[in-house]
Amino acid sequence: MPEVFFQSAKEGKHVYITEGEKKALRVCQSGYPCAALGGIWSWGKGGYLIDDFKMFNFTKVTIIPDSDVWQNPHSRLSVKLFGNELVKLGASVEVSFMKGKNE
Repeated sequence: MPEVFFQSAKEGKHVYITEGEKKALRVCQSGYPCAALGGIWSWGKGGYLIDDFKMFNFTKVTIIPDSDVWQNPHSRLSVKLFGNELVKLGASVEVSFMKGKNE
């Protein structure tokens, strides 16, 4: 997890979480604190957050899944459950998308 994401999330700043490392790199290179999920379900187990996420003071999180999320009900469910778990931690959550190369 990039240090800037770790520090920003601990301090309650707006952070980004992407599905895939290439998108995370692009977001980080644009100057935003971002971490990557290796897959859309990598955030939890059995629909609940893994403990790694519980150490943060999330206030605003933008989830950036792959662009095919709306065509894939399984992926859509994951984004919804992940967002719900972040809200339980006190975060305001939005879903966004990237256009172009390495979306």
